Amino acid sequence: ERMADMRRIATENFDRENNPALKTPIIATDANQHLDLEEPIDVLLCELLSTWLVTEQQASVCRNVRPQLAPGARIIPARMKNYLTGVQANLDYFGATIRHPYYLRELDNSRPAKLSETILTHVTDFGSVEDMDVSLPALQIRCHTAGRLNAVMLESDAELDDAHLVDAGQTLFLPHVVPLPRPVDVRVGSVVSIAINYSYGGDWTEFSAIAKVEEE
Repeated sequence: ERMADMRRIATENFDRENNPALKTPIIATDANQHLDLEEPIDVLLCELLSTWLVTEQQASVCRNVRPQLAPGARIIPARMKNYLTGVQANLDYFGATIRHPYYLRELDNSRPAKLSETILTHVTDFGSVEDMDVSLPALQIRCHTAGRLNAVMLESDAELDDAHLVDAGQTLFLPHVVPLPRPVDVRVGSVVSIAINYSYGGDWTEFSAIAKVEEE
């Protein structure tokens, strides 16, 4: 833990339990930096998760810590599955146009209308991820509803292991609506190509999404 206040709180919590099994050392460091551990890691439990891992450091931390893992060690969660849907969103906010990505909460009154199928775009495996730059140049979605496709909705699920999925899309990492710089008009059956570029652990201001309707 690199934050002094969090190290203090964690230490107090462990001491309060008065359980010898919880006498876990709290290391003052940044997990993205060099780690000097006395023993190999048997289980890496890391929750630095966000939708599509755009803003959190899960991928880079796991990449940095992997050389410290013992043979057969487990990483929890093991991977993140990422999804995309083409939507028509209400981007008017009291006369202003929403241009920045925003979280979609369960109780929002103006939920986007889904115009396309939902596709699995990519899986981030924390046991093997190396490149922090993500390029998805040719995603394709087929539309089942006519309308103006002016945004894409991004969702994620975390897999603890091969048998256990955490569907935390409404609690831990909420769906994210990303307005498109150039909306496209679609019909039933239209195929839309979407090119996306971003970095794990970066910033939404660096997230790029461009849509184009394929010739029918």
